[in-house]
Amino acid sequence: MKFTLAKEELTNALSFAVSAISTNSTLPVMSGVLIKASDGKVVFEATDLDSSCKIVTSALVDEEGSSVLPGKMFFDIAKSLEDASVTIATDDSKATITCEQAVFATSVLNANEFPGFPHIQTSARVEIPFSKFQSMVKKVVKSASRDDSKGIFTGIFLEVSNGKVRAVASDSFRVAIAEEIIEVGGDSEFEAIIPPHFLSGITSLSADDKTVCIAYNENQVLIEVGDITFINRRLQGQFPDYKRLISPSNETTLVVDKQSLIKAVKRVSVLRDENAAIVFDVNIEKEFLQLSINNSSNGAATEIIPVKASGVDCTVGFDSGYLMDGLSSIGTNDVLITLSAGKQPTHLSPCVESRENFSFENVFETADNMLKNKFLYLVMPVVKTN
Repeated sequence: MKFTLAKEELTNALSFAVSAISTNSTLPVMSGVLIKASDGKVVFEATDLDSSCKIVTSALVDEEGSSVLPGKMFFDIAKSLEDASVTIATDDSKATITCEQAVFATSVLNANEFPGFPHIQTSARVEIPFSKFQSMVKKVVKSASRDDSKGIFTGIFLEVSNGKVRAVASDSFRVAIAEEIIEVGGDSEFEAIIPPHFLSGITSLSADDKTVCIAYNENQVLIEVGDITFINRRLQGQFPDYKRLISPSNETTLVVDKQSLIKAVKRVSVLRDENAAIVFDVNIEKEFLQLSINNSSNGAATEIIPVKASGVDCTVGFDSGYLMDGLSSIGTNDVLITLSAGKQPTHLSPCVESRENFSFENVFETADNMLKNKFLYLVMPVVKTN
């Protein structure tokens, strides 16, 4: 096998391929990338048996064939090369990688032992503009649990229904919901729980002009973006009914400048320890929000910021890390917050209107109204500690 392609094309393909390489398999070939060259195309494949990735790119193919190269080493070599054409030539025992005056020789793995790329029959299929898909996943991915023992809470719930697509993630302490309106056919409604690392790899692509095609069957999810195909197992189980949490208590509602709130949370959190909550004290009459932390080991900190508020005075404690994750996913200058002194979750959402022009009347008539600005973040209160 022998082919030539640009260094950028090679490194782009390998960056996705190595993300699917097995790191704990006892079979050496599973640490490799299968490369197949023919008809002016080069196909890169990698798998850990749960996830599989295939990338097709154009190349000058001098000799057709296939070979498996050690994935991480090949990627490290490719990244070190000059920005020029790269030629890869292989025989039964070794691969030679040449770029200008640099020449690398490495052993190859047995291509006959490499698992075939999965071919799955899908029962549902939908297409989403890449920019919308990317935006949704990035907004919710931080809220998925990193604890493998939490099962479906480690995944992102993807739901397509009534011309809308939603991405939902929760670790049981907070819930992030992102929504986009799309054009779908009559048979394009589906639900699937997908591992977040799989979706994060896809959203790292530079593909704003492309469409994401998502299909699935009982056990697997297939996602295609241009010439890149990802297949991953579905997480099994029933995702919790997040919709029952969407309607807020309406006890206290406020609009606040996002950057002012983020800066205040960061400053007050300097004195935070693992057991201390950051406390919100809302004063409706004076229209201010006081943030405070008070603990015996590090001392105390307070800061007051102006808000536009409605309802009753309220005091609620939060985990500052969870709070910052939600605020960082909101793209508007102002944030709409509804909270309650009880055990109900606090709601954070984008506020398109300015604080000066904002009206609290009929803001939360329906659950759909809560998602009218395409994102909703729910965070549970925590016990205030001193």
